[in-house]
Amino acid sequence: MSTQVRKVRNGHRLETLWHDLRFGSRMLRKNLAFTTLAIVAMALGVGASSVMFSAVNSILLRPLPYRNADRLVVILNHGRGPIAPANYVDWKAQSKSFESMGAAEYWTPDLTGVDKPSKV
Repeated sequence: MSTQVRKVRNGHRLETLWHDLRFGSRMLRKNLAFTTLAIVAMALGVGASSVMFSAVNSILLRPLPYRNADRLVVILNHGRGPIAPANYVDWKAQSKSFESMGAAEYWTPDLTGVDKPSKV
């Protein structure tokens, strides 16, 4: 009869949770190597998840910081490389199809030092 009354009370779940937490903490204190490994694994997992979410959020989910970003166009020379600066100046002056134009240069600097240069 007393077990039925005990299960009916709302405190039974909290009491069981408290006992489980105490037992878990005793087991973790008993085996410190496992506890350390588990904490490091969880920290790495949370850190990796945070980095991935930040990258996906900034690259894919957040809109570009431009007005009408869905109307941006990139023009390349023969579909591969950048255009010559003189062509850009002419196109900007003669353009009737675009509201505005801007230019960017593809730049790959070399890092030099004691060893052979490497691309940055």
